[in-house]
Amino acid sequence: MDLYQACEYYVTLLSSIPGLKALLVDAESVAGLSLLLSQTEALRQDVVLIEQLHPTVPMTQTEWNHSHITGVVLVRPTAESVQTVRRELAAPRFGTYRVMFTNVVRRSVLEELADADATHERVASVQEVFLDFVPLSAWLAVCRALSPKMHNERGNTWDAVPAAVANTCPVDRQLDALFSVLLTLGVRPQSIRFLRAHRACRSLAERLAVRLDQESKLFHDNSSKHTATTASAAPLTTVLILDRREDPVTPLLTQWTYEAMVHELFGLHAGVVQLPKPATSALPSGSTAYEELVLDSRSDEFYAAHAYSNYGDIGVAAHEFVAEFQRKRNTALRHDDGQQRREEANDDAIEEMMRIVESYPEFRKQSLLATKHISLIGGLSREVKRRQLMQLSQLEQDIACYDSEPEQRKRLLELLGRLVGPSAATAAESLQPSVDDLWRVAALFALRYEQSRPESVRSVRQALQEQAHMSPSRLGAIDALLASCGAQQRSLDLFENRDLLSRARNTLRRGLGNTVENVYTQHEPLLARILEDACKNRWSPEAFEEMNRGRAETANSGGDTGRPHWVMVFMVGGVTAEEARTVAAFNGVKRAQDSGKREYPPSQRRMRFFLLGDTMHNSHSFIHTYAASLTAPSAI
Repeated sequence: MDLYQACEYYVTLLSSIPGLKALLVDAESVAGLSLLLSQTEALRQDVVLIEQLHPTVPMTQTEWNHSHITGVVLVRPTAESVQTVRRELAAPRFGTYRVMFTNVVRRSVLEELADADATHERVASVQEVFLDFVPLSAWLAVCRALSPKMHNERGNTWDAVPAAVANTCPVDRQLDALFSVLLTLGVRPQSIRFLRAHRACRSLAERLAVRLDQESKLFHDNSSKHTATTASAAPLTTVLILDRREDPVTPLLTQWTYEAMVHELFGLHAGVVQLPKPATSALPSGSTAYEELVLDSRSDEFYAAHAYSNYGDIGVAAHEFVAEFQRKRNTALRHDDGQQRREEANDDAIEEMMRIVESYPEFRKQSLLATKHISLIGGLSREVKRRQLMQLSQLEQDIACYDSEPEQRKRLLELLGRLVGPSAATAAESLQPSVDDLWRVAALFALRYEQSRPESVRSVRQALQEQAHMSPSRLGAIDALLASCGAQQRSLDLFENRDLLSRARNTLRRGLGNTVENVYTQHEPLLARILEDACKNRWSPEAFEEMNRGRAETANSGGDTGRPHWVMVFMVGGVTAEEARTVAAFNGVKRAQDSGKREYPPSQRRMRFFLLGDTMHNSHSFIHTYAASLTAPSAI
């Protein structure tokens, strides 16, 4: 059972509603619905209209009769959404309504709807469908999808956060999403673990424990809908609550796997990429500077196979994909104009024509896939070359993985000189690292050496000010990042350098620094070490606190006693695409393991991990949230 499989149950509810249907959804439910229900599938289920409900925009009114259409309302049970539904029921446009709330509905909400429906009596049913999250993969879900504004309006990175673009969620929203995922999967956790040092983690854990007690009956009712998680066979489950601030390094690094690169360089928003069009020719009047591409592992075989492949392998795979498509196409369409072909029976010729016609839709699909990925890979290549990301990434990886302050500071200042020195005047503008990229490298340097080499951090900061003429807001963002995610805010050993034992373990893990298979993927997220400890049932009592909820007792000493089968990781503050790859690798996905650098548990001892968070960050959204626009530390 995974998130996609569990969500399919709720999607099939549409097919149980007879006749033509209109889907009415609120703003927060649109992203999740778009990932679960394609336009083709919607038409197959007789959905003739999909409309977003707005609390202030008047309802669409038309002259034709809607009485033969059923209005299917899918909204969160918030005061704003309920008020919008009440407006719809007060002036109904459809013959009947099926109201579906994506989370637990309070009695007071039902009373409000009954009052609004008293005049026209159009509501046929009200039910709960636990889809209060955005499923990004079979084991990844977020509270809300990242806003496209976070990437396309690049200047916004350093501006104040608009409420509509904020990337962190209040604890109530986090709780709703986490609780909804648990209900969708039909699992009631026996244990909740959280980081002791973070109040946000403790608050979410305590509220989840209360919600589990209050709504315990829902798990029994909901588990019967999913045969893989019936009450008698429910997996032993632990909820693990972490904080984004424990690992500020992963979101700042240049990424080199397909999905992570796309999200970092172009932004991946609920499965949609806005790919910038090449600037080689003028755009036609009225056209946009972006081409929208859809990436969905369930309908895109190339993306499903290579989402976690390294950059070097993607181009080869795309070339092979195109070559195979051309080979199949030529085989299907081949014909012989010779005498033998002319002498064939008419029946054989007709069968050949029928075979070609029947295979055309598949060829059309493969052609579109090939075109899409060639365009996307070409865009990645242009961006990597323009920003010199391969050169930058080597330094980023070294800073993230090794203590070598003098050499790293020298290389950083050399990069800065290339950008603003005499060489920059002669170099093509399109082939220079950007100031924003240098800011990321400087931020990584500051995070590693803020305590051991504060004077070096100051010298780098001064160089950015004097040579790059970096604005005070950007320089201040480095200080803000250290204030929010620096060593004083972290309880775990992010760089594995707090004591001699940690340094020795780090050195051994990295092979004494002599053999590096890929200099661009040396770093691994802190989450990988945490999941490794979870597989061994080894938890630090100093770092983690546990709330036992019966049926299992876990042991800090390790071993299989009480070892959970499923671990639901919730990252307060948001996750990254690289962490999603890490979870996929621990879940046994071969491509994700191949692009990693560690040994993963064998299949017979493998656990199932799920990753949840506020949103899926790239460096732009992370900087925006934790550095550039940080005004109140308590808000994080």
